[in-house]
Amino acid sequence: MEASEITVFDERDGGTFFGFSDPDGNAWAVQELKVRAAKPLLPVDARGRFGSD
Repeated sequence: MEASEITVFDERDGGTFFGFSDPDGNAWAVQELKVRAAKPLLPVDARGRFGSD
């Protein structure tokens, strides 16, 4: 799977993106949010239920 280059639109948190397309042709954008490192959406103890870490 190929991905685009990382693009920094803004140096502030949330301003960095890259994109890719899945095998079905759906396009996706991934946004870096450094604030999530301290407060993840999925608690560490719940991650095993959703696949590998």
